[in-house]
Amino acid sequence: MKIKHLTDIDIQQYVLENTGSEKTVVEHIASCDICRSKAENYQLLFDTIQRQVKPVFDFNLSELVLAQLSQTKPANSSDILTVFIAAFSGISSIFTVCYLYSGYFSNLFAGFSAIVFYLVVIAALSVSIFQGWELYSKYLRQMKTLNSF
Repeated sequence: MKIKHLTDIDIQQYVLENTGSEKTVVEHIASCDICRSKAENYQLLFDTIQRQVKPVFDFNLSELVLAQLSQTKPANSSDILTVFIAAFSGISSIFTVCYLYSGYFSNLFAGFSAIVFYLVVIAALSVSIFQGWELYSKYLRQMKTLNSF
């Protein structure tokens, strides 16, 4: 007769949840000396762990950790000004390039009708504005999270 013993997980679950175990697990532990001794060992181990005194520090750990963290300064208006200056210079450089090379762009899109060209430009600008706004709002959320600590 081949006897398949219970796994350690089944035995631990039996020890921790006496009433919640399956009927086959309970029957096997009642009939198998090896699994019963494992269950008794686990019970003894769990009881010993429960009886141990929880360690208590004689100092306030959270105060020590918070004292070592550097204080972050809130965002200044100069940070926002820097972002706007960078955005303005990027947009103005794009418009400058478009103005200087407008003759080449007109030849590039000569085969398209005007409505198709304007639809493409409007769609590209809309997506760019949306992506820029999302990026900026994500930046603000991250800065707010960092400043809350």
